[in-house]
Amino acid sequence: MFDNINETALWGVQYLVNVTSEYGFPTGGGWYSPGSTAYLSAESNIINAGYGDRALFNGWSDGVKPLSQSFIVEGPTNISAVWETQYLVNVTSPFGTVAGSGWYNSGTPATLEALNTTDYLNGTSREVFNGWSNGATTPNITMNVTGPIILGALYQKQDLVSFVAQDNNGNYISASWFGSNNSTYASSAFLAEGRNFSITYVYYKNTTIATNTPFHVSSPETIYVKMPVYGFSLTTTGLFGEAVNASVRITFKNGSSSNLQTGNNGVLTFADVPYGYSSGVASYFIGSQAFSTSGSKGVHLIFITPLLVALTVFVVLCVWKKRG
Repeated sequence: MFDNINETALWGVQYLVNVTSEYGFPTGGGWYSPGSTAYLSAESNIINAGYGDRALFNGWSDGVKPLSQSFIVEGPTNISAVWETQYLVNVTSPFGTVAGSGWYNSGTPATLEALNTTDYLNGTSREVFNGWSNGATTPNITMNVTGPIILGALYQKQDLVSFVAQDNNGNYISASWFGSNNSTYASSAFLAEGRNFSITYVYYKNTTIATNTPFHVSSPETIYVKMPVYGFSLTTTGLFGEAVNASVRITFKNGSSSNLQTGNNGVLTFADVPYGYSSGVASYFIGSQAFSTSGSKGVHLIFITPLLVALTVFVVLCVWKKRG
């Protein structure tokens, strides 16, 4: 005979610790007895999600920040890893250095800057910052990062172009500056290689002188700008060709005026006059004559002289005596 046996089923309560993560494979999830310790860990601080795209571990949903944590299980627990999406900003430049490359949290601003806007290749050629590959034109820009960014600084090669002013005869003259429709240059300037330019005016002796000198920049060079600048002479004589020292009041195209004398040889010579233009009045003895010049053509003025008056009087007296 067997005695009756009474058995009682024993049950232990367990709680589910549910661990989730958008990235990677966290550990530590499962069923735990009350009072036991759960050890949780995310796979890595950084999970690459593709080129220029990654997730940065930013703690747990319960506020704990370290990658791994432990806690006493006292009931069902749902816990998830918190991630910050980051995007790579890659900024490059063929010359000098740029600032701003790196990883940025999604939605944050990135300030990017080309630190070297001018790179001298030598004394006559250089590379100058000419904007960004996205169309921005200033060396310093700020962009909102919503995805991976690849950005390149663009540069324009420039060559040193020297300008030499010449008068109508090809002689060198010293101009104040050279101008085009949009810019003015001193005796030289760095200009973009591969482009066409034209000198449309030259400022010389306080006068803007129109010219048309087109040129194409392909290397460092000298541009010769020929201008309508002339020399001319003002000659003053008597009827018989003898030189007379006349007083001259002359005004030039720039508005400047001078009081001069033609001297004992009766000649005033003017060099490098814009357009060869002048106007004025010459006076000698009992007469005055107005004159004007243009180009290189000089002026010859003939005056009544004391000798002519004396000869005229002598002839008149002789004729009068003969008739008397």
